[in-house]
Amino acid sequence: MGLRNGIAELGQRMTRFSRRLRDAQRGNVAMIFALALPGLVMMTLGGVDLHRAATVQVNLQDALDAAALAAARSSYTTDAELTTVGLTALKANLQAYPDITLREDQTTFHLNDDQIVVANSKVDVKTIVANIFLPPYGKFMDDKLPVGAH
Repeated sequence: MGLRNGIAELGQRMTRFSRRLRDAQRGNVAMIFALALPGLVMMTLGGVDLHRAATVQVNLQDALDAAALAAARSSYTTDAELTTVGLTALKANLQAYPDITLREDQTTFHLNDDQIVVANSKVDVKTIVANIFLPPYGKFMDDKLPVGAH
């Protein structure tokens, strides 16, 4: 009988303890905040890099538009010549942004059938926050975000 009573008593104590944990409300805000904080910090700091990439994309678009106009004003008509003129203008326009790397092999200027110069370019934006807080991120993307414009 003593063993049965002991096991029954232990079961009742576990049940009471479980109910107390389930019904307890003191300190839950702090606990929930502590559990949610790392995710919130990661999203906020990731937003810094995404904002930076979006800003660079807008600046790249402006620089690419100016380079396309420079290529269109030139007397050249072949894609290779237009790319040479446009790439020179694009490099000059992007000198104000030292933290980006122009992908020259993915920059093209093409004269279409309507005699309009169509330009495409990509740059790599160096991340500020992601390489600090997300170490595996740098191994896959080399701490840079690709950004393109058309």
